Amino acid sequence: SLFNPYFNWQVKSFRVKLGIGSQAQRLKGASMTGTETDADADLKEKLQTLSLKFAATAGGRVAEIETAARRLLEAKEDGDILEPLNETIFFAHRLAGSAASFGFPSLSGTASSLEKLLNSIKSSAGGGLNGGAVSNEQTRLIKALINDLGKNLNKEKPPAAAPPSPSPATMAKAAAETAEQRL
Repeated sequence: SLFNPYFNWQVKSFRVKLGIGSQAQRLKGASMTGTETDADADLKEKLQTLSLKFAATAGGRVAEIETAARRLLEAKEDGDILEPLNETIFFAHRLAGSAASFGFPSLSGTASSLEKLLNSIKSSAGGGLNGGAVSNEQTRLIKALINDLGKNLNKEKPPAAAPPSPSPATMAKAAAETAEQRL
């Protein structure tokens, strides 16, 4: 598998969503040995490219969250926190989803934890999101999660591409060449 079982499920899901090959084409192209079809290999290659592009932009996404969270904590002192709170929630949600999709589980988990914390602040405050809506403990947790985002960003590397499985045609050609060499 390229990344993990979840990734393989995604490949199948994306194949269906994108209409890459019919079921008959996929079955016709796959052998009983479990090798990939050309469509599977092509899709995995495209997902790997997207994962690398995400890895290149993930630092910018973490910086967006850091900036929004800084504005949130500054607004805590000044008064109305609704706008910076919603902005930080949005950025955390976006990072959590995309990091999970592209094979960065720790980064996704931390962004998701931050999103949940911020949503709990929002729901507990109701309509009155004034400066007192964020407690000192919540401020400490926000800062810790932001710090963890940076650590996880530096810790996780883009998933490495697995060598492609040989297609049935390639395997048949290799078998024929081996048989010729024996003669």
